[in-house]
Amino acid sequence: MDPEERVSETEIRLANLSALRNGAAVMRWHTRRVIFPESVGHHSANVANLLYVLKEGIPSKELLWAALTHDTAEAWTGDLPAPFKEANEGIRETMKENEVAYLKQWNVEQAVLSKDDQETLKAADIIDLLMTISGELRMGNHEVKDIFERGMSYFYRLQLPHKVKAQANLIVGKTCESVGYKHEGK
Repeated sequence: MDPEERVSETEIRLANLSALRNGAAVMRWHTRRVIFPESVGHHSANVANLLYVLKEGIPSKELLWAALTHDTAEAWTGDLPAPFKEANEGIRETMKENEVAYLKQWNVEQAVLSKDDQETLKAADIIDLLMTISGELRMGNHEVKDIFERGMSYFYRLQLPHKVKAQANLIVGKTCESVGYKHEGK
């Protein structure tokens, strides 16, 4: 690669670094009072750490990249609450289209994941929600109990890959136990 190509590649990466940093700065849970505010960056790092446990070792670079960037477009769209997206199917599709457009605009590469890795990423995302909300519940914030229950519903609907099922159920079981919620296993 000649030096000019390297410079333009570096400039592109610097531009997408700006988009990544902006995405990481978005605050989650903005529609609820929480004791411990959380940014998308904090959440994404937690998801990456959970993938390490779920995969029983260092996940692929594609899966780690997907974990770190899965909510980046919220720099543009914001973090819309899941119940709102569920109640407005048109919004969900529009959001997805806008998220893809935002990532393309900023040249943020999207990882290509296998179906198993897509489900594992979803599991890590939901498990982080459960762990975060269980922390709020243990600190006495009962305003978020419905979020925990909805998170459990999401978890039970996952099509967990066989290789991560035991680890996911162990983590969710311990998380449920910490707040007195009965986990049925899946």
